[in-house]
Amino acid sequence: MRVVILTGGSEIVATALVEAFFKASVPIAIVSLVHRSILQNITSDTPYGELVWPPASSQEAVNQLTVLLSSWGACPEDRWPIFPTEDGGLRLLLEHKNLVASFGVFGQAQALKLGGLDKAELFTWLKQNGCADIISPTYVVKSIVEVKEAVEKLGGKCVIKPSLKPLSMQLTGMPAKAFMTSDYPNQKSLEQALSAAWNISDQWIVQPHLATPAIGEAVFWAVRDQQGGLVGMGAVERWKQPKNGGTGCWVTTSNDLIESLRPLVLRLLESVDFIGLCELEFLVSDQDKWKLLELNPRPWLQIGLAHTAGAPLELIAANVLRGQPVQSISPRDQVSWVNLERLLMAAWSGEQGPRWSTIRQAFHIWRNAETVAVYDSVLPHVRTRWLRSLTGKVWRRLRG
Repeated sequence: MRVVILTGGSEIVATALVEAFFKASVPIAIVSLVHRSILQNITSDTPYGELVWPPASSQEAVNQLTVLLSSWGACPEDRWPIFPTEDGGLRLLLEHKNLVASFGVFGQAQALKLGGLDKAELFTWLKQNGCADIISPTYVVKSIVEVKEAVEKLGGKCVIKPSLKPLSMQLTGMPAKAFMTSDYPNQKSLEQALSAAWNISDQWIVQPHLATPAIGEAVFWAVRDQQGGLVGMGAVERWKQPKNGGTGCWVTTSNDLIESLRPLVLRLLESVDFIGLCELEFLVSDQDKWKLLELNPRPWLQIGLAHTAGAPLELIAANVLRGQPVQSISPRDQVSWVNLERLLMAAWSGEQGPRWSTIRQAFHIWRNAETVAVYDSVLPHVRTRWLRSLTGKVWRRLRG
């Protein structure tokens, strides 16, 4: 048995996963959605293949994937755990899960057609199946006119998100991961911005803007097994880049959150019958109640932090996907992770406070973090390839 890493995007997630399985002596195989992955030929005995991405069709891509898995030895009698590291790869697996099931298993909400990836499907299901008190009022919309109506019903200050991201993950026109109505001076400017990005998704969701606790956005990282057993840990996104709707670049484990969030997570994952590894993000309502912001049904950006904190969730999830029960964990508190490039961008942006003082703070955060994405890796050639890739991206941006 091998564990398959379906890598894409920046490859921070994939690097952390490969390192964790490598240290645990678990054989892996890598399928890349980027040409010349930084993980290519990471060891001499690691199978490696690339899919044409974005694909001409999802059927063509999944055919390529199953050919690779079959050639490496995966089969109905020995199905390999698959960990997609970004939404495009997960969507490919979900849309063709009957075919993929002959070769591999992956985490998903069993009750939902698209496994928790489709936000409209997810929030509609949760509202109708006993979890309405843990989610915000949610409107599913199919036109910009419907957006306007939903925003008015919700009182004006709202978040607008695509229900389902495209396979290609090309989010042209999107500001970070969502539109915030408060970022636009009037309705006309919001509608113009939405028009530029509207074709990203067939449906969008509109929700009231939730408050971020003083400590930062709360997350719960969980593994649920086929018998309903659950293990998990809490963390706080101390800095995000961009600050509103962006990605956590400084994240710290928080054992205080486990007691308050675990009962909510248990209800949510039971409702959708989620099996595998996932991240749940929470903010607070006007009544100071925890509300689900998002369910991420795959390994997330800071997966390496969980492992560093003594909670090898990816190893537990690989066993769970093959039918074994969860194992207990004892995560360490106040362990920090940083994404260095985004941390510096957050400090330079001024969103976290006066620029020069936050740059000094960012340096202190970096020097005291126990995990620095990619740069802490002991995998051969990874840091060199990462820096070469970043340099190429910066050069292309400067030229064009």
